[in-house]
Amino acid sequence: MEEARILLELGGIIIVTKLFMTVCMRFHIAPVFGMVLLGVFVGKSVTGIVHENEIIKFIGSIGVMMLLFIAGLETDIPTMKKTGKISTLGALGGVFVPMLGGYLLCYSFGHSNANSCFTGSILTATSVSVTVMTLWEMGKLKSRLGSIIINSSIIDDIIGLVVLVFVLSIFSGQGNPFIALSKACGFLLLSSIFGYYILPYLADWINRLEAPQIYLSFAFGVLFIYSGIAHLCEIAPITGAYMAGLFFGRTSKRHDILKETEIFTQSFFIPIFFVNIGLLADFSGIQGHWLFVFYFVLIACVCKIIGSGIITRIAGLTNKEAFCVGLGMMPRGEVALAIASIGIQTKLIGQLEFNSTIVLVVVSAVITPVLLKMFFPQEPSSPG
Repeated sequence: MEEARILLELGGIIIVTKLFMTVCMRFHIAPVFGMVLLGVFVGKSVTGIVHENEIIKFIGSIGVMMLLFIAGLETDIPTMKKTGKISTLGALGGVFVPMLGGYLLCYSFGHSNANSCFTGSILTATSVSVTVMTLWEMGKLKSRLGSIIINSSIIDDIIGLVVLVFVLSIFSGQGNPFIALSKACGFLLLSSIFGYYILPYLADWINRLEAPQIYLSFAFGVLFIYSGIAHLCEIAPITGAYMAGLFFGRTSKRHDILKETEIFTQSFFIPIFFVNIGLLADFSGIQGHWLFVFYFVLIACVCKIIGSGIITRIAGLTNKEAFCVGLGMMPRGEVALAIASIGIQTKLIGQLEFNSTIVLVVVSAVITPVLLKMFFPQEPSSPG
Protein backbone atom coordinates (compact mmCIF):
# COMPACT_ATOMS: atom_id res chain seq x y z
CA MET A 1 0.00 0.00 0.00
CA GLU A 2 2.85 2.38 0.79
CA GLU A 3 4.37 1.88 -2.68
CA ALA A 4 0.99 2.45 -4.33
CA ARG A 5 0.49 5.68 -2.38
CA ILE A 6 3.92 7.02 -3.36
CA LEU A 7 3.36 6.14 -7.03
CA LEU A 8 -0.02 7.88 -6.99
CA GLU A 9 1.53 10.94 -5.34
CA LEU A 10 4.37 11.06 -7.88
CA GLY A 11 1.97 10.78 -10.80
CA GLY A 12 -0.29 13.46 -9.38
CA ILE A 13 2.62 15.82 -8.63
CA ILE A 14 4.03 15.57 -12.16
CA ILE A 15 0.72 16.10 -13.98
CA VAL A 16 -0.75 18.80 -11.74
CA THR A 17 2.55 20.69 -11.50
CA LYS A 18 3.02 20.88 -15.27
CA LEU A 19 -0.56 22.07 -15.72
CA PHE A 20 -0.06 24.64 -12.96
CA MET A 21 3.20 25.81 -14.60
CA THR A 22 1.30 26.34 -17.86
CA VAL A 23 -1.23 28.54 -16.06
CA CYS A 24 1.58 30.48 -14.35
CA MET A 25 3.34 31.18 -17.64
CA ARG A 26 0.08 32.30 -19.25
CA PHE A 27 -0.32 34.94 -16.53
CA HIS A 28 3.42 35.83 -16.62
CA ILE A 29 4.05 34.35 -13.15
CA ALA A 30 7.40 32.66 -12.47
CA PRO A 31 6.77 28.86 -12.66
CA VAL A 32 9.11 28.26 -9.71
CA PHE A 33 6.83 30.47 -7.61
CA GLY A 34 3.85 28.34 -8.64
CA MET A 35 5.56 25.00 -8.03
CA VAL A 36 6.66 25.88 -4.50
CA LEU A 37 3.24 27.29 -3.58
CA LEU A 38 1.61 24.14 -4.95
CA GLY A 39 3.89 22.10 -2.68
CA VAL A 40 2.81 24.18 0.32
CA PHE A 41 -0.86 23.70 -0.62
CA VAL A 42 -0.73 19.89 -0.99
CA GLY A 43 1.61 19.45 2.00
CA LYS A 44 0.96 19.08 5.72
CA SER A 45 0.63 22.82 6.33
CA VAL A 46 -2.59 23.16 4.30
CA THR A 47 -4.38 20.11 2.86
CA GLY A 48 -2.08 17.19 3.72
CA ILE A 49 -2.83 15.48 0.39
CA VAL A 50 0.84 14.60 -0.24
CA HIS A 51 3.12 13.30 2.50
CA GLU A 52 6.81 14.13 2.68
CA ASN A 53 8.85 10.93 2.18
CA GLU A 54 12.39 9.84 1.41
CA ILE A 55 11.64 8.71 -2.16
CA ILE A 56 10.21 12.07 -3.23
CA LYS A 57 13.08 13.78 -1.41
CA PHE A 58 15.69 11.63 -3.21
CA ILE A 59 14.13 12.18 -6.64
CA GLY A 60 14.13 15.89 -5.86
CA SER A 61 17.84 15.67 -4.99
CA ILE A 62 18.52 14.06 -8.37
CA GLY A 63 16.50 16.85 -9.95
CA VAL A 64 18.60 19.65 -8.47
CA MET A 65 21.79 17.85 -9.58
CA MET A 66 20.41 17.60 -13.13
CA LEU A 67 19.50 21.29 -13.02
CA LEU A 68 23.04 22.28 -12.00
CA PHE A 69 24.46 19.91 -14.63
CA ILE A 70 22.45 21.84 -17.23
CA ALA A 71 23.71 25.12 -15.76
CA GLY A 72 27.27 23.85 -16.19
CA LEU A 73 26.59 22.86 -19.81
CA GLU A 74 25.19 26.34 -20.47
CA THR A 75 28.11 28.17 -18.82
CA ASP A 76 30.51 29.97 -21.11
CA ILE A 77 33.98 29.33 -19.60
CA PRO A 78 35.66 32.49 -21.03
CA THR A 79 32.86 34.59 -19.47
CA MET A 80 33.28 32.71 -16.20
CA LYS A 81 37.00 33.51 -16.15
CA LYS A 82 36.32 37.19 -16.79
CA THR A 83 33.82 37.38 -13.93
CA GLY A 84 35.86 35.32 -11.45
CA LYS A 85 36.97 38.27 -9.31
CA ILE A 86 33.50 39.79 -8.97
CA SER A 87 31.99 36.34 -8.29
CA THR A 88 34.47 35.72 -5.47
CA LEU A 89 33.80 39.12 -3.92
CA GLY A 90 30.05 38.54 -4.18
CA ALA A 91 30.45 35.20 -2.42
CA LEU A 92 32.51 36.72 0.41
CA GLY A 93 29.91 39.41 1.01
CA GLY A 94 27.16 36.81 0.79
CA VAL A 95 28.78 34.74 3.54
CA PHE A 96 29.99 37.17 6.17
CA VAL A 97 27.18 39.77 6.22
CA PRO A 98 24.39 37.15 6.71
CA MET A 99 26.61 35.39 9.27
CA LEU A 100 26.84 38.62 11.26
CA GLY A 101 23.13 39.33 10.82
CA GLY A 102 22.12 35.89 12.07
CA TYR A 103 24.44 36.16 15.05
CA LEU A 104 23.12 39.59 16.09
CA LEU A 105 19.50 38.49 15.68
CA CYS A 106 19.82 35.46 17.94
CA TYR A 107 21.98 37.28 20.47
CA SER A 108 19.40 40.09 20.71
CA PHE A 109 16.72 37.46 21.47
CA GLY A 110 18.82 36.18 24.38
CA HIS A 111 20.21 33.07 22.71
CA SER A 112 23.62 31.70 23.70
CA ASN A 113 26.82 32.64 21.91
CA ALA A 114 27.10 29.13 20.43
CA ASN A 115 23.49 29.18 19.23
CA SER A 116 23.94 32.63 17.70
CA CYS A 117 27.13 31.68 15.86
CA PHE A 118 25.66 28.49 14.46
CA THR A 119 22.46 30.21 13.35
CA GLY A 120 24.66 32.74 11.56
CA SER A 121 26.41 29.88 9.74
CA ILE A 122 23.01 28.61 8.52
CA LEU A 123 22.37 31.97 6.87
CA THR A 124 25.66 31.81 4.92
CA ALA A 125 24.20 29.14 2.62
CA THR A 126 22.78 29.87 -0.83
CA SER A 127 20.46 27.69 -2.93
CA VAL A 128 21.59 28.20 -6.49
CA SER A 129 18.88 25.84 -7.80
CA VAL A 130 16.02 28.37 -7.52
CA THR A 131 18.07 31.07 -9.24
CA VAL A 132 19.32 28.72 -11.98
CA MET A 133 15.77 27.62 -12.77
CA THR A 134 14.57 31.23 -12.93
CA LEU A 135 17.47 32.32 -15.16
CA TRP A 136 16.89 29.29 -17.38
CA GLU A 137 13.21 30.20 -17.84
CA MET A 138 14.21 33.80 -18.61
CA GLY A 139 16.85 32.73 -21.14
CA LYS A 140 19.56 34.47 -19.06
CA LEU A 141 21.54 31.45 -17.88
CA LYS A 142 24.43 32.25 -20.26
CA SER A 143 24.43 35.99 -19.64
CA ARG A 144 27.36 37.70 -17.94
CA LEU A 145 25.24 38.55 -14.91
CA GLY A 146 23.85 35.01 -14.77
CA SER A 147 27.41 33.68 -14.76
CA ILE A 148 28.37 35.99 -11.88
CA ILE A 149 25.38 34.86 -9.79
CA ILE A 150 25.94 31.14 -10.36
CA ASN A 151 29.68 31.28 -9.73
CA SER A 152 29.16 33.42 -6.61
CA SER A 153 26.70 30.83 -5.30
CA ILE A 154 29.11 27.93 -5.88
CA ILE A 155 31.98 29.78 -4.17
CA ASP A 156 29.60 30.85 -1.39
CA ASP A 157 28.85 27.20 -0.55
CA ILE A 158 32.55 26.34 -0.31
CA ILE A 159 33.35 29.31 1.95
CA GLY A 160 30.23 28.55 3.97
CA LEU A 161 31.45 24.97 4.48
CA VAL A 162 34.71 26.21 5.98
CA VAL A 163 32.81 28.65 8.23
CA LEU A 164 30.51 25.83 9.38
CA VAL A 165 33.40 23.53 10.27
CA PHE A 166 35.15 26.40 12.03
CA VAL A 167 32.05 27.05 14.19
CA LEU A 168 31.66 23.33 14.91
CA SER A 169 35.32 23.00 15.92
CA ILE A 170 34.95 25.88 18.42
CA PHE A 171 31.62 25.02 20.04
CA SER A 172 31.33 21.23 19.74
CA GLY A 173 34.92 20.07 19.27
CA GLN A 174 34.02 18.52 15.90
CA GLY A 175 35.69 19.16 12.57
CA ASN A 176 38.85 20.88 11.44
CA PRO A 177 38.52 23.95 9.19
CA PHE A 178 41.92 23.36 7.58
CA ILE A 179 40.96 19.79 6.64
CA ALA A 180 37.62 21.03 5.27
CA LEU A 181 39.35 23.68 3.17
CA SER A 182 41.91 21.13 1.95
CA LYS A 183 39.14 18.74 0.90
CA ALA A 184 37.29 21.47 -0.98
CA CYS A 185 40.42 22.72 -2.76
CA GLY A 186 41.54 19.17 -3.49
CA PHE A 187 38.20 18.30 -5.07
CA LEU A 188 38.14 21.44 -7.22
CA LEU A 189 41.74 20.89 -8.35
CA LEU A 190 41.48 17.18 -9.16
CA SER A 191 38.04 17.44 -10.78
CA SER A 192 39.32 20.33 -12.92
CA ILE A 193 42.43 18.41 -14.02
CA PHE A 194 40.34 15.36 -14.95
CA GLY A 195 37.61 17.43 -16.61
CA TYR A 196 39.96 19.69 -18.56
CA TYR A 197 42.67 17.28 -19.68
CA ILE A 198 41.31 13.71 -19.53
CA LEU A 199 37.53 13.90 -20.00
CA PRO A 200 37.57 15.19 -23.63
CA TYR A 201 39.72 12.25 -24.81
CA LEU A 202 37.71 9.74 -22.80
CA ALA A 203 34.47 11.19 -24.17
CA ASP A 204 35.72 10.90 -27.78
CA TRP A 205 36.65 7.25 -27.18
CA ILE A 206 33.20 6.53 -25.69
CA ASN A 207 31.55 8.22 -28.66
CA ARG A 208 33.41 5.97 -31.13
CA LEU A 209 31.89 2.85 -29.54
CA GLU A 210 28.58 3.77 -31.21
CA ALA A 211 26.39 1.88 -28.73
CA PRO A 212 22.85 3.30 -28.33
CA GLN A 213 22.81 6.29 -25.96
CA ILE A 214 26.23 5.35 -24.56
CA TYR A 215 27.47 8.95 -24.61
CA LEU A 216 24.50 10.24 -22.61
CA SER A 217 24.88 7.35 -20.15
CA PHE A 218 28.56 8.19 -19.78
CA ALA A 219 27.72 11.85 -19.13
CA PHE A 220 25.22 10.94 -16.42
CA GLY A 221 27.67 8.50 -14.90
CA VAL A 222 30.31 11.22 -14.61
CA LEU A 223 27.66 13.62 -13.26
CA PHE A 224 26.79 11.30 -10.38
CA ILE A 225 30.41 10.34 -9.70
CA TYR A 226 31.39 14.02 -9.48
CA SER A 227 28.38 14.68 -7.21
CA GLY A 228 29.21 11.68 -5.01
CA ILE A 229 32.87 12.63 -4.61
CA ALA A 230 31.86 16.22 -3.79
CA HIS A 231 29.55 14.85 -1.09
CA LEU A 232 32.37 12.69 0.31
CA CYS A 233 34.50 15.84 0.47
CA GLU A 234 31.67 17.46 2.47
CA ILE A 235 30.83 19.84 -0.38
CA ALA A 236 27.27 20.13 -1.71
CA PRO A 237 26.71 17.46 -4.43
CA ILE A 238 25.31 20.18 -6.69
CA THR A 239 28.83 21.66 -6.89
CA GLY A 240 30.06 18.38 -8.36
CA ALA A 241 27.12 18.31 -10.76
CA TYR A 242 27.90 21.85 -11.94
CA MET A 243 31.57 20.97 -12.46
CA ALA A 244 30.61 17.91 -14.52
CA GLY A 245 28.34 20.02 -16.73
CA LEU A 246 31.03 22.66 -17.07
CA PHE A 247 33.52 20.19 -18.55
CA PHE A 248 31.02 18.31 -20.73
CA GLY A 249 30.18 21.74 -22.11
CA ARG A 250 33.63 21.71 -23.75
CA THR A 251 32.97 18.46 -25.65
CA SER A 252 31.64 18.07 -29.18
CA LYS A 253 28.38 16.53 -27.92
CA ARG A 254 27.44 19.44 -25.66
CA HIS A 255 24.29 20.40 -27.55
CA ASP A 256 23.08 16.78 -27.81
CA ILE A 257 23.54 16.21 -24.07
CA LEU A 258 21.83 19.50 -23.28
CA LYS A 259 18.83 18.79 -25.51
CA GLU A 260 18.22 15.28 -24.17
CA THR A 261 18.86 16.20 -20.54
CA GLU A 262 16.47 19.15 -20.63
CA ILE A 263 13.56 16.99 -21.81
CA PHE A 264 13.21 14.64 -18.86
CA THR A 265 14.65 17.08 -16.33
CA GLN A 266 11.87 19.56 -17.12
CA SER A 267 9.17 16.90 -17.41
CA PHE A 268 10.01 14.73 -14.38
CA PHE A 269 12.74 15.82 -11.96
CA ILE A 270 12.21 19.59 -11.74
CA PRO A 271 8.51 19.51 -10.73
CA ILE A 272 9.24 17.04 -7.94
CA PHE A 273 12.19 19.05 -6.60
CA PHE A 274 10.35 22.36 -6.32
CA VAL A 275 7.11 20.84 -5.02
CA ASN A 276 9.20 19.06 -2.38
CA ILE A 277 10.46 22.45 -1.15
CA GLY A 278 6.84 23.42 -0.51
CA LEU A 279 6.16 20.10 1.23
CA LEU A 280 8.77 21.04 3.85
CA ALA A 281 6.59 23.87 5.16
CA ASP A 282 5.38 23.17 8.69
CA PHE A 283 3.90 26.21 10.40
CA SER A 284 2.81 24.30 13.51
CA GLY A 285 6.34 24.38 14.96
CA ILE A 286 6.62 28.16 15.03
CA GLN A 287 3.39 29.18 16.73
CA GLY A 288 4.08 31.75 19.41
CA HIS A 289 7.42 32.66 17.85
CA TRP A 290 6.25 34.61 14.80
CA LEU A 291 8.29 37.71 15.64
CA PHE A 292 11.55 35.75 15.71
CA VAL A 293 10.65 33.91 12.49
CA PHE A 294 9.75 37.18 10.76
CA TYR A 295 13.07 38.80 11.65
CA PHE A 296 14.94 35.58 10.84
CA VAL A 297 13.56 35.50 7.29
CA LEU A 298 13.89 39.28 6.83
CA ILE A 299 17.51 39.41 8.00
CA ALA A 300 18.44 36.31 5.98
CA CYS A 301 17.11 37.86 2.78
CA VAL A 302 18.21 41.46 3.30
CA CYS A 303 21.74 40.54 4.44
CA LYS A 304 22.35 38.52 1.26
CA ILE A 305 21.24 41.45 -0.86
CA ILE A 306 23.38 43.88 1.14
CA GLY A 307 26.42 41.62 1.45
CA SER A 308 26.63 40.43 -2.16
CA GLY A 309 25.06 43.55 -3.67
CA ILE A 310 27.17 46.29 -2.14
CA ILE A 311 30.50 44.54 -2.64
CA THR A 312 29.78 43.75 -6.31
CA ARG A 313 28.62 47.35 -6.82
CA ILE A 314 31.97 48.54 -5.47
CA ALA A 315 33.66 46.01 -7.79
CA GLY A 316 32.12 47.67 -10.85
CA LEU A 317 28.57 46.41 -11.44
CA THR A 318 25.72 48.86 -11.92
CA ASN A 319 23.20 49.38 -9.13
CA LYS A 320 20.65 47.16 -10.86
CA GLU A 321 23.17 44.41 -11.62
CA ALA A 322 24.51 44.40 -8.06
CA PHE A 323 20.97 44.26 -6.68
CA CYS A 324 20.22 41.26 -8.91
CA VAL A 325 23.37 39.48 -7.70
CA GLY A 326 22.07 39.93 -4.16
CA LEU A 327 18.64 38.65 -5.19
CA GLY A 328 20.18 35.65 -6.92
CA MET A 329 22.12 34.78 -3.77
CA MET A 330 19.06 35.19 -1.53
CA PRO A 331 17.29 31.80 -1.75
CA ARG A 332 18.19 29.03 0.69
CA GLY A 333 17.62 25.32 0.13
CA GLU A 334 19.18 21.93 0.66
CA VAL A 335 22.51 23.25 2.01
CA ALA A 336 20.84 25.44 4.66
CA LEU A 337 18.64 22.52 5.72
CA ALA A 338 21.66 20.22 5.95
CA ILE A 339 23.50 22.73 8.16
CA ALA A 340 20.41 23.16 10.35
CA SER A 341 20.16 19.37 10.71
CA ILE A 342 23.76 19.27 11.94
CA GLY A 343 22.88 22.01 14.42
CA ILE A 344 20.00 19.93 15.81
CA GLN A 345 22.20 16.81 16.08
CA THR A 346 24.95 18.69 17.93
CA LYS A 347 22.38 20.58 20.07
CA LEU A 348 23.85 23.93 18.99
CA ILE A 349 20.41 25.09 17.84
CA GLY A 350 16.87 24.19 18.84
CA GLN A 351 13.67 23.34 17.00
CA LEU A 352 12.81 27.05 16.67
CA GLU A 353 15.88 27.81 14.53
CA PHE A 354 15.36 24.63 12.50
CA ASN A 355 11.70 25.41 11.77
CA SER A 356 12.63 29.02 10.97
CA THR A 357 15.11 27.69 8.41
CA ILE A 358 12.34 25.66 6.76
CA VAL A 359 10.15 28.77 6.54
CA LEU A 360 13.10 30.71 5.08
CA VAL A 361 13.65 28.03 2.41
CA VAL A 362 10.00 28.20 1.33
CA VAL A 363 9.65 32.00 1.47
CA SER A 364 12.92 32.70 -0.36
CA ALA A 365 12.06 30.13 -3.04
CA VAL A 366 8.74 31.89 -3.60
CA ILE A 367 9.89 35.53 -3.70
CA THR A 368 13.25 35.20 -5.51
CA PRO A 369 11.84 34.28 -8.97
CA VAL A 370 9.31 37.10 -8.78
CA LEU A 371 11.90 39.74 -7.86
CA LEU A 372 14.51 38.48 -10.34
CA LYS A 373 12.01 38.68 -13.21
CA MET A 374 11.07 42.21 -12.14
CA PHE A 375 14.58 43.63 -11.82
CA PHE A 376 16.89 41.56 -14.06
CA PRO A 377 18.42 43.95 -16.63
CA GLN A 378 18.05 43.24 -20.32
CA GLU A 379 21.37 42.17 -21.79
CA PRO A 380 22.44 39.89 -24.64
CA SER A 381 23.43 36.32 -23.82
CA SER A 382 27.07 35.39 -24.09
CA PRO A 383 28.02 33.27 -27.08
CA GLY A 384 28.39 29.55 -26.58
